[in-house]
Amino acid sequence: MSVHMNTQNKAIAQAIILIAAFFCSASLTCAEPFRYTPVQEYAFGKVIWDKSNLPYYNDEGINRIFDSIINDNRNVLRLKSGENDTQRGLEYPRVIPDKDDVNANNLPGGITTINKGLIDECFYNHITGRRMPTDDTAFVYGRSQMANVLAHEMTHWVDHDWFRLLSTVEEGARQKEVVHRAFQDYINRGDWKLLMDNFTAFSNQPQIMSVLQNFSVRTEMEADAGAFRLLERSEIYSPGSFAVYMETRMAHPNAISNPNKINKHPPAVDRYNAILARIAETSGGRVKYENRTLYLDGKKFLGTGAMPDTIDGTSTERTLYLAGQLAKAVKYQMGTKDGSLYFAKGTRDRDGRVAFMGRNDVTGQTVMFDLFRVTPDAAEALMKGKKPVGGEEKALVAIHDFLKQK
Repeated sequence: MSVHMNTQNKAIAQAIILIAAFFCSASLTCAEPFRYTPVQEYAFGKVIWDKSNLPYYNDEGINRIFDSIINDNRNVLRLKSGENDTQRGLEYPRVIPDKDDVNANNLPGGITTINKGLIDECFYNHITGRRMPTDDTAFVYGRSQMANVLAHEMTHWVDHDWFRLLSTVEEGARQKEVVHRAFQDYINRGDWKLLMDNFTAFSNQPQIMSVLQNFSVRTEMEADAGAFRLLERSEIYSPGSFAVYMETRMAHPNAISNPNKINKHPPAVDRYNAILARIAETSGGRVKYENRTLYLDGKKFLGTGAMPDTIDGTSTERTLYLAGQLAKAVKYQMGTKDGSLYFAKGTRDRDGRVAFMGRNDVTGQTVMFDLFRVTPDAAEALMKGKKPVGGEEKALVAIHDFLKQK
């Protein structure tokens, strides 16, 4: 669906999305939780979305990534089956056809929005200079970046961040008992306009804005950590790919910092370093990425600390992808007495690469370390002692040997 907006409508839409990001960026310390049902929560989100008057469409490739994350985390995630579904759940992402904005948000009721500009960024092939289709399963590294973005927004939903934000406003208000009773009353009555009007009035007070900005920074870091946990259960998508996404933010920071912006994000470098710290922590210190160099058990991977470029990904994209997958493999003991290593065909029959896989034989959890341009027969021969020749072969053997170490 394609809809053109006039200047006034676009300004209103941008304001609504700003408030949306604001809501998704707060945290709660000790305020009493608000009481609401999934139906009320969804009604709240729908009112906010309808006011934005934004055009959108669904993308089947993005939906499949979304499905995969949900299926891997059935204990905390659920897909909403439609407006008549009275249970709490997530909707498929709504893609906003704005290429100039690189952004994503989560609204109440599990409504996720992604700007086309963010999709184009994640699915850009830096080797070929092409924007890859979202349903191209062979483009693992771009899809993995998108999975991290989606998992981040899913965490905002899991953590009830919209209602936590209302509580944060309450904490910062001078007459907080009056504010709390008013907010709860609006929720009970479904009077979302009054709720938004009162919320906006209080949040514009300088002392409350400062509180919200501090909580916004903290909660974005919490959502990054939540995304890492969700992708720990994924076979294909690596939490290490979020570091690639953050490198882009570091290379192109906002030129102007708005002191009145409520939804402040942590500096990209802080988020980047936190991801690398989680990789090291998850692997018990065995996998580390420092100064753009991958270390396994304290030694530079392949002697250089980096994977070679491939047709679908740069050296950095492949190395950080591998770092995240290896951290999961170490944590879940893949390749040890409780796990096994094996090979599978590439992501498509036409793909000449072989997927190097790990499995925890007790839990059944699997992980793909990368795709290698090595035939299955050659891969098996390498594991039996044949001397590796090219960079792809050497990388495959190095991963195998590392995972076999106790």
